[in-house]
Amino acid sequence: MLRGIADEAGWGVYVNADSAASTVSVEHDAATVRTVPELARLLRLLRRREARNRDGAALTYRELAAKTGWSHAIIGEYLAGTALPPTDRFDQLIQILGATRSELGPLATARDRVEELRRPSRAASAASATRSAERVPRELPAPVPGFVGRRPQLSELNRIAASAGTETGLPIAAICGGGGVGKTALAVHWAHRRAADFPDGQLYIDLRGFSAREPVAAVDALGRFLNALGVEPDRIPSGVDERASRYRTMLAGRRMLVVLDNAVSAEHVRPLLPGSATCMVVVTSRDSLAGLVAADGAQRIQLDVLAESDGINLLRALLPDRVDAQPKEASALVHLCGGLPLALRVAAEVAASRPDEPLSEIVAELGADQDRLELLDAGDGPNTLRAVLSWSYRRLSPGAARLFRLFGVEPGPDLSLAAAASLAGVSLSTGRRLVGELTRAHMLAEVSPGRYAPHQVLRAYARELLHDEAAHDRRPAMRRLLDHYVHTADRADRVLDPTRSRIDLVEMSPGAVVGDFPTAAKAKAWFCAERQSLLAAARLGRDYGFADHAWQLAWTMATYLDRSAGWLDWAAVNTVALQATDDPAALAQAHAGLAQASARLGLFDVAEEHWQRCADQFARAGDPLGEAAVATQLADLYVRAGRSDEAVKTARRAVELYRAQGDEVGLAGALTNAGYCHAVAGDYDRALAECGEALELWRRRGHPSAAASTLDSLGFLYRRMGRYDEAERYYRQALAAHRERGDRLQEATVLRHLAEIHEQAGQETLASDERQAAASILDDFSHVDANHLRVRLSETVLRRR
Repeated sequence: MLRGIADEAGWGVYVNADSAASTVSVEHDAATVRTVPELARLLRLLRRREARNRDGAALTYRELAAKTGWSHAIIGEYLAGTALPPTDRFDQLIQILGATRSELGPLATARDRVEELRRPSRAASAASATRSAERVPRELPAPVPGFVGRRPQLSELNRIAASAGTETGLPIAAICGGGGVGKTALAVHWAHRRAADFPDGQLYIDLRGFSAREPVAAVDALGRFLNALGVEPDRIPSGVDERASRYRTMLAGRRMLVVLDNAVSAEHVRPLLPGSATCMVVVTSRDSLAGLVAADGAQRIQLDVLAESDGINLLRALLPDRVDAQPKEASALVHLCGGLPLALRVAAEVAASRPDEPLSEIVAELGADQDRLELLDAGDGPNTLRAVLSWSYRRLSPGAARLFRLFGVEPGPDLSLAAAASLAGVSLSTGRRLVGELTRAHMLAEVSPGRYAPHQVLRAYARELLHDEAAHDRRPAMRRLLDHYVHTADRADRVLDPTRSRIDLVEMSPGAVVGDFPTAAKAKAWFCAERQSLLAAARLGRDYGFADHAWQLAWTMATYLDRSAGWLDWAAVNTVALQATDDPAALAQAHAGLAQASARLGLFDVAEEHWQRCADQFARAGDPLGEAAVATQLADLYVRAGRSDEAVKTARRAVELYRAQGDEVGLAGALTNAGYCHAVAGDYDRALAECGEALELWRRRGHPSAAASTLDSLGFLYRRMGRYDEAERYYRQALAAHRERGDRLQEATVLRHLAEIHEQAGQETLASDERQAAASILDDFSHVDANHLRVRLSETVLRRR
């Protein structure tokens, strides 16, 4: 069930209310604009005025996208105040929104003023650069053992690297070739040899191109890179354009190597290219990357299979004694493997596992297999890869072979040990043994500590085996994996928000493994590690008919995504949930998630629409508590939009519904919201009574930290009444409660309220300290209000002088 909590802190730190009246002069308002949200408020004013002038509805994001060619998402961010439009885009946007000739100049000046105020001081820039320099990423995976040959290609990479820092532009090496030919091995081997030439660090990512899974999107790759460069997850911007800009800024002037492995195309990697020629980029792909060569100056390095001599040297590195003792058989093995490095490594591993057999027997066995097996991928070279993989696969124990097949189910980038055990339906200890066997056989790789995935060619082979040999295992394995994610996410969410009303989860299948989380930090770390896998699991649930899993995954991720500012992912996963189900209760929860994410992004009209649809679905489902939760949220939305009469009316209805159902947790939240609405409307006696009742309910329930919102509302109320000592007392209690809950954004909001009280009381030093603390928190979320606080701090310093 939804938990409706409405208080000033609950929204103010994320979004600004749209309260401008139609009679306000645009030119006058433009002269006062200092922040991105204030500028966005003017854009929304123009949008509404343009609609009135046409006597029609406001231009939708779709219509604006059609007129501009921009994405819906970036238009939403411009109008929400979470991104500053570039100059040319801003000029185009205000003209579309009907700005008059006399308004164009003041609006352009306002936009330039905002940009200037966003620029940190030189001292702050130097400090920021120092902090960034302290984080030197070393992300290269371990080089493969026994690397041989490739001298011409290594020389070409050296030649390209020598141009770094010159006027020839960003050096980009594009290593192209078929699957299993050794593109990654070459890139990583060379990168390790030349790491000293890039003292500011090496970034690496497997983009998962040309696999059955979704490739890593540029926005997600940029998020990982920014985190590796020292930006905490909560501070990473949401949009791809903003992430790319931040990424290029952080790499400017630095000597860094960026390895983009397994790219789909030039378009896939273009947002990931640094803007500084002091860096170097190495891209690997099965695609020819013609666009990158033509438009971005990349230099292609074509990779083919190993020559026979290099193939023998590779086998000698892996099987030294046996190759020297049986050179003819080693040569035959190279021929049977077609010189394909991946096939040779797998064959060598199998041979190493049978030390007492002569190579001649292994060659004979592989030769017989080759006669009856076809190509795994016609683009991968000689018709031997499937033969070698099949040969190695049949040497596995039955349990390990089954787990390998089931990796063909896994939709995300990798699996934890618990997820792998759930996939196979075995205990954690058995899962650890099976994963170890697969890792030793090179059928699985530990891509990061405790997380496993097969090479993309091996994953394709696993999918084929699962379809051909063990189709009966597929659906139960999907169900166990999804059960693992839903139930583990729910346990983590219970730790992050123990007062949240729970939903009835799908029944857990036998064999699914579920973890526990002793602390909120552990729960948050799990969500952070599993974020992409959870999103992929929701899509898997939608695509294969596990509708309940899809929407319940969206529900269990809500607290984490909200507190980590992952609002775009929150919207995306609830969109998947909507597509997956037609159950009224499930649809209601999905609409609720979309409404909350939209509100966080400042898309109030969209949020209101989803709340209305949510209410309709709860009514269909016969769920009065759901209707009550929606009423609470709508009241909060109305009060932010300046519709105080509607807010009070809707808030009272929520209180009545919760009281009739006897739900004390929901009632406490609704009373808090109603008290806040009455305070905004000036009915202080009613507000005090409602917040006081809410506070008593929280204390009676034994959840003192959950009273944070009520305490915050009481602080707001007493501040409105001019009783500042009492306001400060409640704000201090709210601050402690928010800190106990780990809700840092709300903590920042309360600090700002305290700063305003202390500034009014002439305690400017204390107010400055509180604003600085709030700005530091907002910096961690890359929140635009951090710049506004810095402006206030600068004004305070000037006044003191």
